Amino acid sequence: MNELADIKFSLDVSSIVVVTDDRGVITYVNDKFCEISKYSRDELIGKTHRIINSKHHPKEFFVNMWETISLGNVWAGEVKNRAKDGSFYWVKTFIVPFLKDDKPYQYIAIRTDITEQKNLEIELNNSLNELADIKLALDVSSIVAVTDERGVISYVNDKFCEISKYSKEELIGKTHKIINSDYHPPSYFKKMWRSISSGKVWSGEVKNKAKDGTYYWVKTFIVPFLKNEKPYQYIAIRTDITDQKNMEETIQKLAYYDTLTGLPNRLNMQETLQQALMESSQKRHNFSIFFIDLDRFKFINDSLGHNMGDLLLQQVAERLKICIRSTDVVSRQSGDEFILYFPELCKCQSEPIAQRIIQELSMPYKLGNNVSTITPSIGISSYPADGDSIEALLKNADMAMYHAKADHNTHYKLFSPTIENDFIRKLTIETGILKAIEKDEFFLLYQPQISTLTGKIIGTEALIRWNHPTMGMISPVEFIPIAEEIGAIIPLGKWVLRTACKQNKAWQDADLDPVKISVNISSKQFQSPNFVSDVLEILEETCYNAKYLELEITESIAMQDNKNVHEKIAQLKYLGIKIAMDDFGTGYSSLSYLTKFNLNTIKIDRSFINKLEFSKETIAIIRAIVSLAESLEINVIAEGVETVEQINLLHKLQCYDVQGFYFSRPLLNIDLEELLRQKILIKSISPAY
Repeated sequence: MNELADIKFSLDVSSIVVVTDDRGVITYVNDKFCEISKYSRDELIGKTHRIINSKHHPKEFFVNMWETISLGNVWAGEVKNRAKDGSFYWVKTFIVPFLKDDKPYQYIAIRTDITEQKNLEIELNNSLNELADIKLALDVSSIVAVTDERGVISYVNDKFCEISKYSKEELIGKTHKIINSDYHPPSYFKKMWRSISSGKVWSGEVKNKAKDGTYYWVKTFIVPFLKNEKPYQYIAIRTDITDQKNMEETIQKLAYYDTLTGLPNRLNMQETLQQALMESSQKRHNFSIFFIDLDRFKFINDSLGHNMGDLLLQQVAERLKICIRSTDVVSRQSGDEFILYFPELCKCQSEPIAQRIIQELSMPYKLGNNVSTITPSIGISSYPADGDSIEALLKNADMAMYHAKADHNTHYKLFSPTIENDFIRKLTIETGILKAIEKDEFFLLYQPQISTLTGKIIGTEALIRWNHPTMGMISPVEFIPIAEEIGAIIPLGKWVLRTACKQNKAWQDADLDPVKISVNISSKQFQSPNFVSDVLEILEETCYNAKYLELEITESIAMQDNKNVHEKIAQLKYLGIKIAMDDFGTGYSSLSYLTKFNLNTIKIDRSFINKLEFSKETIAIIRAIVSLAESLEINVIAEGVETVEQINLLHKLQCYDVQGFYFSRPLLNIDLEELLRQKILIKSISPAY
């Protein structure tokens, strides 16, 4: 951002600057604008540029300008304006759009006064029939040199000496090679000589080198003097356009380079890839695109501040530069996204480069007083295997990057049709979730919770399922994370809670023994500001007694351990709702939560039950959980119980309430209703001591 400030300052001092909104209404002008237009700042602010319209240009001229800048592109042109006192002046104008959500919201117009240059051009054109008088007319205001037909200098004026830093004695008898900057290719001057040697006037912009090593730009007109229809002498008339060219360079940098990292920006990379596509299709060459996103960047940016986030991006840019060849291009797209272009690189050659980038970017970063680490996620696509357009290649690299982000083992993925199919499937799920609620595509299954001492059903857990009309059954393991990602988990969670309460109320109204029903609550759903009021609204809507409702929260919610979590749990408990901690033991410092939260139930995660028969450590952990829970008067339910051996071991550990396939899979409401009518699902099981 310091660079942007410097650019603005330098432009403000040397250029005519005006800022407008998206409608062209002037919001800022600098002193130079007021000076050349003869209007005060108060007379200009709030007006459009019609106030200085000279009526010199046709309507189409400005229509073309607006079409260009409204699409987010830089516009350049020469404009004749009318000052307040009626005088006219010419400006070289560059208009740079500033974008928000890919649409211009502001324009900055940067101008240089070229009135003298335009008057010179007009005078030159009017005087071509009186060439003998040109030297005298221009000697005062322009940079003038006269050469013979071979280009040997025979005359220079004082302004030539002033800008070139050479004396007349050092220049006379030399050619213009003495000020050659080596900026232009030889073909540039060959074309110039072909033109003037045929008796034609040549005009162009030339970068020269002064005696002291500095560079300057001149707008040059070379006029041949003819004798017998052959040139015998040339007069070169120049104006200094160094400031204008420096401004153009600044505009180029703003338009094509990222101001934070100095890397090529999105527009620059788009043009690079379009050129690469054209050349590669003609020469039948490969090239590869790497799409890189930084994991944990948002966390670092939010926790350490945007300045440290900017510093991190700058360091990442420098590390990426050392990972590429001189022919490769690295660009920053936006935020923490980077795109790398590798010419003549096929997919099979990409993996070693990706591994090196991951290794380089995963090294620690010094950010102020902190040392932080990140890892990149890289998606790779290659031409022509993965697409024949830039849009397709970027889209496929982006898809591969998201797959890499989900795979924490390699951190990079090569695009493949499987990835595209997975992406299409995910997109179908994303777009279908909210519609599925309206179309009743979701339904609930109910898994009984059993007391092995009495054989009775003591509760049931509501489990959501999705029967998609074209994709069939979709597992909640697949669609729940997507619902959380796109923000659909809150309406989906409310649907589950409402449906479960309504169903259990129907069972109670049918004179079945009342049992509690457990409903899973996601972290995002719990964090919703309206969560408690939503629960209360559903209870009132379904006329459901809160004492038969148990909400299952995860350890990730408890780990937040903040005032908001405690308050919500207290409010829910006040309503009579029971609170259970699901998947207990899979988080960190799990036992400490039992003393911090007023829980009714903890559910031992199935991962412990699976190891129960083979691990003494697991037995010790469960014994500790049950013992502490008993002392705190908290119920314990073992999830995922599938064998009688597990039940016997749980009995030894005094854990009697269970849930799992040994007794019942999740059931449709009509099937569970039948079990509820039986009252006793199993005979009590005696411990096998």
